[in-house]
Amino acid sequence: IPVPDFWPNDLGYWSDASEMADAIRRKDSATFAFGVQRFYGALNQMRADGSFPLAAGLSACSATYSNTDLTHLTSMAEMAATQGYDLYSMNVNGKSLQTAIEFMLNAYENPALLYQYSKAGLGTCFEGNPGDPPDFTIYQHPGAALAWMEPYIARFPLSATAARLRAILGGNVNATPFPLMVDRSGLNTTCAFRSSYEFQPVNGANVTIVSGNGQTVGP
Repeated sequence: IPVPDFWPNDLGYWSDASEMADAIRRKDSATFAFGVQRFYGALNQMRADGSFPLAAGLSACSATYSNTDLTHLTSMAEMAATQGYDLYSMNVNGKSLQTAIEFMLNAYENPALLYQYSKAGLGTCFEGNPGDPPDFTIYQHPGAALAWMEPYIARFPLSATAARLRAILGGNVNATPFPLMVDRSGLNTTCAFRSSYEFQPVNGANVTIVSGNGQTVGP
């Protein structure tokens, strides 16, 4: 267990992701399993609506730190995928990583969903005053903080959620600052899926022949 152990806030998830990355490097199954356990715990303590209690109460910073939780949990899901485990599908009492992502997207469109918690003014914040509404500035301009969106889109390219994320990131992903990179995770979140061993997306188009198969034509 990391010492000091900040779980279950963003520093704790950061530590857990780093532990998982190192465990994979060292082929340490027990520590890797510890990371999976912490991922489960994150979903367990998350509210039913997808908000993270500790991050959601951080006044203006509630959006930033809730998004940071997504960075580290997505990083863990990507690392687990390279080992053959699908944490994206993990469900705890009806809650999954997808629940948390949808909450953040909904709160970006309707800040009141997060403000109901941020107004508690819990802890300290690097901007504003205790109880301020969430600041979603990071969602208005693609940057390192949104790096977790790229692997999600790569995994679920045809999902409705991916379409909502593309609306935030924009369409020109070949221009600067893409690919998005963040050093505040157990591994580079974007590079987690830009690798030769990358799996096919978890879901995608299934093409089925309906009729007309078997024709031949000249070159």
